[in-house]
Amino acid sequence: MRSKLVRPNVAKDEQTSDLETRDPDDEARGSEPRRPRVRLGRVLLWVLLVVSVALACAAGAVYYIVQSLPERIAEKVKEKARERGFEIQFSSVRATAILPWEDGDPAVSLTGVTLTSNEVEDVSLDVESIRVPLTGTFPSFEPEHVYVDGVKLQTKSFATLIAFEKSAKSGSAAKTPADVTEVSIRIRSVSEGLPIAAVAEVERVELRPGSVEIDGVTVEIPVPFIDDLKLGPVSADIKRGDGKTTIKLDGLPYATVTIDDAGEVLGLDVSPVDDGVLEKLIPTDLPEMTVSGSLSAKIAGKNARSGSFSVLLDGYAPPVPKEAQGIVFGKKTKVKGNVRVDGLIVYLNDLEVEAGSFKMKGQGVANILKGTLEIRLKGSIPCSEMAVSAAGAHFGPEAAIFARALSSGHVGGNIAVAVNVDGKLSDIANVKIVPRASIGCRLSL
Repeated sequence: MRSKLVRPNVAKDEQTSDLETRDPDDEARGSEPRRPRVRLGRVLLWVLLVVSVALACAAGAVYYIVQSLPERIAEKVKEKARERGFEIQFSSVRATAILPWEDGDPAVSLTGVTLTSNEVEDVSLDVESIRVPLTGTFPSFEPEHVYVDGVKLQTKSFATLIAFEKSAKSGSAAKTPADVTEVSIRIRSVSEGLPIAAVAEVERVELRPGSVEIDGVTVEIPVPFIDDLKLGPVSADIKRGDGKTTIKLDGLPYATVTIDDAGEVLGLDVSPVDDGVLEKLIPTDLPEMTVSGSLSAKIAGKNARSGSFSVLLDGYAPPVPKEAQGIVFGKKTKVKGNVRVDGLIVYLNDLEVEAGSFKMKGQGVANILKGTLEIRLKGSIPCSEMAVSAAGAHFGPEAAIFARALSSGHVGGNIAVAVNVDGKLSDIANVKIVPRASIGCRLSL
């Protein structure tokens, strides 16, 4: 019996595998090796992984920018304010259309703002809100304009306020135009020599490089211890120029106040005003007359708290006996003198009162703390002049001529006259005026 040779199954399987894996393209290329087939699924996986990482990084960057944006804006606001001469603090900050993908006009809004000037000492501003439109592109924005509403400005003196105004016109603050509404200004003391506060309300302030325009001004000057003296609130017309500020109050059109830019000299000019107007300011009965005058006072610097004044009472002469009408004649009384302020005491020195040919001199004191007023005046009338005046009053001008000839060289001495004025500053209407006379005439033959 013959045996049959059988090939192992392995070889058959190998042959079968070779046939199955043979690529017709390989046969066409002859002996050229076959390229490996790229798996598309694995490539897509890697692409998705890279994109996911990139998106995650971008999202993280955007999240960081968004989260840190308020802090970065706050620091930028402080930097820009410092460039314009201010230190700034605020309660809240809000930005709109800052990021590239946001629609609208870029702007920053602040509330609860406190500003302190770096260029002028003792100037602070409390502001309700500020809105700043921006120009430029992210992240390099610049303030285009500043809109401010609800300002409370406090300053030490008038000179400080003027220095702040000059800084706003030509200093660092002039870099950006600004419109300010509803401004309240408080000057703690007009000057070192005039410790009186002043308050002003301003409807609108327009700040442009080289100019400051204001509209709708109301001024109030509280005068302590003088309840009857009403100085505001009243609308005012304020002009700046020639190194001084000129103020005209709507309620007092006859009065013009000037203050030089250094805040050292205060001027007051009063054009003739009748007694009817004065009675509205000081409730007392006045004789029919007009009052005019001027005041020039040093309110700071050398010789501060001193000045001079003059007043003309046109239509008024002090009441005198008939016998003295030849001496106190006419209907005009002139008053002039010097004034000096020491703390809360006002000294009236070198007072002179002139009515006709009669003159009196003296001094006075107004104690603001006590609220009192004292004036002491003295004068004298030659007895010979009184004799002439009395003769003329009773017997006519011819008798006056005869009396002058008769009394010349025979009537000597003087009649001493004194006038005391006492009262309360809070009750000017009831000030007491007490005249006294002492006769010291002598007759020689």
